[in-house]
Amino acid sequence: MKQIRKRFWSLLLCAVLVLTMLPTAAFAADPMSTPLQEGWAKIAGYISGDTDHSVYYCNGIAVNELSPNENPNIYVTTNLFAYRVMKGTYSAGTYTFNDVGGIGKPSFDSYNAPVSLAIDGGFMGDGNVYVATNNMFASPIKEKIWKFDGTSWTDITYGLGINSPALATDSGNLYAAEKGPSRKLSILWKDSTAWQTLNLSSYIANDLVAVAVPRQNINSEVFVLDSIGKIWRITFSQYQPTTTLDKCTLVATAPSGGGSGLAVTSRTSDNKGFDFFVTDASNKCVQALLHETNGNLPYTTQSWVVMQNGSANAFSAPTGIALDWQHNLYVTDPGKDNGTIFKQHSVPRLSWTAQPGNSINGGTLSQQPSLKLIYSDGYGNKVATGNSVNQVTVTLTSGSGTLFGTQTVTLQNGAATFSNLGVTGPGTYTLTAACGGLSSVSNSFTVTEAIYGISLDKTGIQTFPSQPAGYSAVTPLTVTVTNTGNQATGNLIVALNGTDAGSFTLSKTAINSISTGGSDTFTVAPQDGLSAGTYTASVTVSGSNVSSQTFTVSFTVTDKILVSITAPTTITDVSNGTEKTASALGLPTTVTLVTDEGNVSASVTWDVDGCAYDPSVTTEQTFTVDGTVTLPSGVVNLNSIPLTTNINVSVNAAAFTDKTLAGITAPTAITGVANGTAKTAAALGLPPTVMLVTDEGNVSTSVTWDVASSSYNVSSSSAQTFTVNGTVTLPAGVINPDNVSLSTSISVTVNARSNGGNMGGGTHSTTSTPEYKADVKIGNGSDTTLPVTVDQNSGTASVDFGTGKGLMAGGKTTTVTVPSVPDVDTYTLGIPVSSLSMPKEQGEVVFKTDNGSVTVPSNMLTAVSGVSGSKAQIAIGQGDKSNLSTEIKATIGERPLVKLTLSIDGKQINWSNPNARVAVSIPYTPTAEELKNPESIVIWYIDGSGKAVSVPNGRFNPDTGTVTFFTTHFSNYAVVYNNVSFSDVVTGAWYNKAVSFIAARDITTGTGNGKYSTKAKLTRGEFIVLMMKAYGIAPDGTPKDNFADAGNTYYTDYLAAAKRLGISEGIGNNMFSPGKEITRQEMFTLLYNTLKVIGQLPQGNSGKTLSDFTDAGQIDVWAKETMALLVETGTIGGNAGKLAPLSTTTRAEMAQVLYNLLSK
Repeated sequence: MKQIRKRFWSLLLCAVLVLTMLPTAAFAADPMSTPLQEGWAKIAGYISGDTDHSVYYCNGIAVNELSPNENPNIYVTTNLFAYRVMKGTYSAGTYTFNDVGGIGKPSFDSYNAPVSLAIDGGFMGDGNVYVATNNMFASPIKEKIWKFDGTSWTDITYGLGINSPALATDSGNLYAAEKGPSRKLSILWKDSTAWQTLNLSSYIANDLVAVAVPRQNINSEVFVLDSIGKIWRITFSQYQPTTTLDKCTLVATAPSGGGSGLAVTSRTSDNKGFDFFVTDASNKCVQALLHETNGNLPYTTQSWVVMQNGSANAFSAPTGIALDWQHNLYVTDPGKDNGTIFKQHSVPRLSWTAQPGNSINGGTLSQQPSLKLIYSDGYGNKVATGNSVNQVTVTLTSGSGTLFGTQTVTLQNGAATFSNLGVTGPGTYTLTAACGGLSSVSNSFTVTEAIYGISLDKTGIQTFPSQPAGYSAVTPLTVTVTNTGNQATGNLIVALNGTDAGSFTLSKTAINSISTGGSDTFTVAPQDGLSAGTYTASVTVSGSNVSSQTFTVSFTVTDKILVSITAPTTITDVSNGTEKTASALGLPTTVTLVTDEGNVSASVTWDVDGCAYDPSVTTEQTFTVDGTVTLPSGVVNLNSIPLTTNINVSVNAAAFTDKTLAGITAPTAITGVANGTAKTAAALGLPPTVMLVTDEGNVSTSVTWDVASSSYNVSSSSAQTFTVNGTVTLPAGVINPDNVSLSTSISVTVNARSNGGNMGGGTHSTTSTPEYKADVKIGNGSDTTLPVTVDQNSGTASVDFGTGKGLMAGGKTTTVTVPSVPDVDTYTLGIPVSSLSMPKEQGEVVFKTDNGSVTVPSNMLTAVSGVSGSKAQIAIGQGDKSNLSTEIKATIGERPLVKLTLSIDGKQINWSNPNARVAVSIPYTPTAEELKNPESIVIWYIDGSGKAVSVPNGRFNPDTGTVTFFTTHFSNYAVVYNNVSFSDVVTGAWYNKAVSFIAARDITTGTGNGKYSTKAKLTRGEFIVLMMKAYGIAPDGTPKDNFADAGNTYYTDYLAAAKRLGISEGIGNNMFSPGKEITRQEMFTLLYNTLKVIGQLPQGNSGKTLSDFTDAGQIDVWAKETMALLVETGTIGGNAGKLAPLSTTTRAEMAQVLYNLLSK
């Protein structure tokens, strides 16, 4: 009983739901479809008080029509306590319904609820009525299938176990689709008593809902509807005795995702398509899929049509659906007024065969519309004949424009085609077609405003990369012009405008019309060879149909910065007597300028009149001509390079006949040579030339003296007279046909040694007679000598000034020259401590030895701690290489190592005084390889731990053959060759020597990966490090105070030292901004502060002031005093009347600045 009650209340609930069903989103109509409402009529319904004739809660429906009949018999099933199968017959415009088989209850089992209905009323049908029932009160529940043959009901279940089947029939065959998850289709063939069952679960995944067959089922096709709205077509390959499934194919899908009833038309006469109809209770409509729109099965493109009822007879819950011979539709609606049957007549109607297409304002439609007049024949085929209406008219039913063109056409074989329709005015329009009194059809389209427009992919200001003066071939800027409208642009013009328009060039000045969606390009570029300056012009693209588009181009040509002037090549082999003019002598009209952007030619004016050349002289002449260089346009002289040069010229001697040697004049004897003079021709004063006697007069020629073979003994204190033999070299133009001897000799007398006097009232005594004398010259006074004390045991030679009275008074320079003493490696100079402890530098002493020379200032010992005594001994000796590390020893090699020491009263002290610079010169003859890069000859000092440290100011002086440097402390100093190269510093570049110079001295190590980054802009952090290294200012190892942005990197400790020493106070807020590119005024200020800290501020008067420069107003207040001093002393000179204080500099330019400062 529990099962029976459960089934009862389930059915009751379903019935209530049918009655109260509200629309949901289950069926979504195609938005392009037009609801079809024509032809619906209510033909039967609930009759109050007459239950025997009322179609009470009707649901299932079938139509019996053995031949075409406008009003066929109708069969319906009723439900919810009125379980009936009723037949409706038509008479006098009214359908009357009675129970099938007589008035009253059906003759089959009581309380059997009919769940499905079918009638074999079609072609070759027998008119039998079939009903599937469900006895929910039976136990077990009985589900049966009944047949009514017009007389009585017969149970034809024949043992078929099936759940609530949906029924369909044709030509005596009965089809039962089980409503449920089993997905079975059972077939009872005509005159058979055995059901054939097909399992469709391998094809269909959802429950079956309804089954339908075409009215003219010539191909034995069955269609089933599943619970998600899919329609499946089923065919058979064998019928009896065993039915075999041929195909189960998905042919369509209702947009509702569900449905309750299914009806299908006959195949069309061309055997191609069907119309499908699905009742949709949720959306209160019928969904239709018409073959005239969707083509052939299967329908790959589906356009479902919503079929609704009019508002007066609106659907409530349409459930059952059936078709008659003429394809009129019949629908049961159990929720409408307790049960209603609707009929839709198949009427002639218009259908679009081509919809109106969008257009541009003023033009015809992109697709001209066409329609056809259709209605159903007896087979359900849509035809376009047989109607008296013969014209179709189109009108605008929405939109504000005006329709033009032929608006009425005559049907030709049921078709109407329009050819020249269009609308004036943009907007969205609805075009409605009407044909007589038939329902009109409408479709929408859009008319777009005709738009002309262009856009450029370049806007605003387009800046070309700046170029130095003398550039060529700047890469052009490509501009794309795009049509942004919906019309062709028409021809376009490209033009340059503005004062500098002539400084640019276009690849084209006209562009042909650009089609819709298309584009074209042109290029713009600066002209070649523009002078320094900034050039701007506007580029405009215009046309008669479009708005002009403009952008700006800008190009800057920068001046090249002069670095140096290349000396012109010496001119030789000039004919004797050549005219004294620049052109006659072959002097070049231009010289080569080295700039930061490469070499440039510049004109030069030669001062030939001021040179020593005398055209009347017949002998060979070599002379120098000075020239003044004129800077060409685009080159500036920011580094104040002198705009002068010179050239050497050699003029040949006049052509003469050879002179014949007759003899050699003996040179005059040399006497009075100081005892101990070195055994060299130069030291002994031997003449470099002798006079030849020829047949045409005397001629001077060079002589080579063999001093080494002479009897002169440097160590002897006695007077010596000896002969030095020499060999004469014949000059050009002198011949020796008589084989006159080319030997000569000269007599030399060396004085005996004598005792020397004391200086300044001091006393000096020795236990033996001095054998050597040191030459002494004080200021511009006369020369004198001091004795040299030699200690052969220690290998030292000493000179002492005694009291040193007047030694450096009045800023005098006293030079002491000690002769070379055999077996001596250290020379010592004794000076009173008081003479080296003056409040400020007043004079200096130069101590010259063959180990080198030392120049000490008068304030050398001023404020130096640990100095207590009366006598200072300054020693310069040969250093001991044996204690050096293997690496340092190998680097020094055979080059000199000099040891400088200071002793007070015989006790050596570690002297260091940052306020007193001592100048040192070490004799050195470079190798040929070293002379290729003399800037790499440097000085190292060896500190107490044996570490080698480069002295930044050390350099080789080719004029003196010495390596010179300044130091403020004594140590071991070595001459070293340290050639450093970078991959981006090319040989011959203007900055090559400068970069090599600072790299050899460890002022820079480059930027990493073997590069120096010559063109990189110099930052404030880089500059402070380079400058402090260049002047030997050490970083703070453990900073106690620093700038907030000093970070923890290579410049951190240098910034701390700069802050501590007062070199920089930063830019404010305790910030230094080390990563910012440094300006010239910042550079000069930091340089000034550094020179001030180390006591090397520049001196002099250039005669210029800041007011002499036009851009002095750009100098910030904090830099004015500094730059004023540097201008007044000639440290900076500006260029073309400008100082460029806000300009930045490159790393290569900075290297050149340091090179210029340190190599002087």
